[in-house]
Amino acid sequence: MTRTRFRWAIGFALAVTAAVGCGKIGSPRLPELAVPLEPSPVEVRNVADGIEITFRRPRAYLDGVALEDLGNFEIERSCDHAPGLIPIADIPVVDHGRFQKQSKVTLVDFDPQPGQICIYRVVAITLDGYRSAPADSVPIRRELPPKTAP
Repeated sequence: MTRTRFRWAIGFALAVTAAVGCGKIGSPRLPELAVPLEPSPVEVRNVADGIEITFRRPRAYLDGVALEDLGNFEIERSCDHAPGLIPIADIPVVDHGRFQKQSKVTLVDFDPQPGQICIYRVVAITLDGYRSAPADSVPIRRELPPKTAP
């Protein structure tokens, strides 16, 4: 191969590489926009064993791009007997790559005693650590469900 052909081959390879790119489709996203939407609404209700917490799984980032790397949810509780938020659950997301993803998450908090008023906060976290804005529930008073007659 002559020196001219070699230079032409190298130039051609560089041009093809520049035209094709590195494999990243679309423009890069700012870190502020790589945050998932909040997992709201956070709904709470009394059940026989405690307080049931239900919330929606976020489907997109703040910029509207589909959220495919959701890692886990952190759930915290604040009750009138213990001010401040206390972590009560860390729920991993295990349906990566599945066509049908879980749209709602539900869990029961067994700790609140009758009469206590509690508020719950849920945060969605991506696999690389980006955290959504917190989604809060309305305050709920722990009450025992009415007994049914036999």
